[in-house]
Amino acid sequence: FFFSLEAEAMKNELCSFSGTKIHAGHGRTYVRVDGKVFFFVNSKSHSLFQQRKNPRKILWTVLYRRKHRKGIAQEAAKKRTRRAVKFQRAIVGATTEKIKELRSQKPAFRAKQREDAIRTAKEKNKAKSAKSAAKPKAAGAAAPAGAQQKAAKKVAAKQPRVGGKR
Repeated sequence: FFFSLEAEAMKNELCSFSGTKIHAGHGRTYVRVDGKVFFFVNSKSHSLFQQRKNPRKILWTVLYRRKHRKGIAQEAAKKRTRRAVKFQRAIVGATTEKIKELRSQKPAFRAKQREDAIRTAKEKNKAKSAKSAAKPKAAGAAAPAGAQQKAAKKVAAKQPRVGGKR
């Protein structure tokens, strides 16, 4: 048998529950019936694993500390959140210059524009209603005297339903 004189470094395992390092000669190994191997640093970790406790909810485990961002070395240099840059785009029917021009207008000027637009719309409606009121009078006089209206059809009244809800 040939032995090397150089000392081989023992492989450090990680605890399957707590995530801590297990050095050579420490901890216990648990092999499940399906053949999966688990390493535990102490009986406390093994017991909690067998009780099916979630290591992310137990404060002293590595998984808990990772999840809740405890003890991270880069804590001082936090990532800066990028602010969304506002960017004005043209809308269909209006260019960016037109939009900027509208935004720079004074509120009083815009109110006056709105009132003028409302006034013109009302005038259009009045003209339209005057024309439509004049049309039926002319149409009534132009109708032939011999024309008869259609006779109304006799519709049988529905019988009331019997028997309550269906």
